[in-house]
Amino acid sequence: MQPTAPDLPPRRRTGKRRLGRYLPLVIFVLFGLFILKEQVPAVDQWFQKLAAPERFAAGETCRRAALNAADHPGFARVRHTGTVHDTRDGFYVEGVEIGSLGDGGAETVFRYNCYVDREGNIVSSNRTDVATRP
Repeated sequence: MQPTAPDLPPRRRTGKRRLGRYLPLVIFVLFGLFILKEQVPAVDQWFQKLAAPERFAAGETCRRAALNAADHPGFARVRHTGTVHDTRDGFYVEGVEIGSLGDGGAETVFRYNCYVDREGNIVSSNRTDVATRP
């Protein structure tokens, strides 16, 4: 008969080993979410709305005003959503680019910048024509 080893309790996994097991998966998921945020506009808008609702509202207000400032608002589209910067009393929305139906069917492109206060009212805005494409 062979001698048997004494019964030993099973080895418990330490927190460090458990973290090491899931760390590659967590890094992969975070990297995937970052790529989605950067490449898919709907995901980026959802993230902005969740993370910074005031900044998101200021950007939406400026984009809406830019679309209304087009020569033919019914045939205008947002080509670039612009960048929102914080100011002391509100936000500065820079580089909203709008493409719109122009004369003779050509597309006119303009950039729109605006200052928006904390309540969502436009304080000042500026339209700069960029190009006309046939």
